[in-house]
Amino acid sequence: MKKSEDMRMLQKCIVEGHADMTRTFTENDWSNIDTGNVNSYVKSKTLAEKAAWDFIHKEDVKFKLTVINPALVVGPLLHNEQGTSVKIIRRLLKNEIPAVPTVQFGLVDVRDVAQAHIRAMREPRSDGLRILISYQPSFWFMDIANVLRDEFSSQGYSIPKITVPYPIAWLYSLFSKEAKQQILNRFGNEVHFDNSLAKDILGIEFINPKESIIAMAYDIIERDMAPKQKNYRGPPII
Repeated sequence: MKKSEDMRMLQKCIVEGHADMTRTFTENDWSNIDTGNVNSYVKSKTLAEKAAWDFIHKEDVKFKLTVINPALVVGPLLHNEQGTSVKIIRRLLKNEIPAVPTVQFGLVDVRDVAQAHIRAMREPRSDGLRILISYQPSFWFMDIANVLRDEFSSQGYSIPKITVPYPIAWLYSLFSKEAKQQILNRFGNEVHFDNSLAKDILGIEFINPKESIIAMAYDIIERDMAPKQKNYRGPPII
């Protein structure tokens, strides 16, 4: 099978819906879609990846499949589409989040995700593998806020400094299914990922998400998704 005929996919199908968030997640893990703690997006992506593996294992025409499983993607923007990470940083910049929950995310720079796809297409050792793409250690929500505050507070942006207590998060989850799915199940838990395959097979040297968060924030402002405050200096010239 020629490399041009290989089948490569990007999914997020590993960490969601687990009651035990304290262990280190690997490529052997799958999101638990049988609980009420995952949304339809996660469920659809998980089922799609499983269907792809079933196709590979059953069909007479064999494709070479590698699945890249990225964490929450941050970094420079190519367009104005507002995914989860863009919404988080945009809302922090606009002071729409007065306090942040004590939850942790695996983060990965979009440039590392792109490199992972290119290298997977060129690296035969990746055939038949799921590969986790995540910088480690993971970032608390407050870590993200701290990065933004350090860079943007002098430019007129007010970034939250306080966390949401668990009882408040629990009460909010009674009225928000999204809060129950995305916050309550993760509250206070560190999230650990084994990214050794990405390093050993694809040779990824992960960009520090601090750089990625700042680059994304400047792009959000420059694309008018968040206001340019009076003291805004613009992105640094590299």
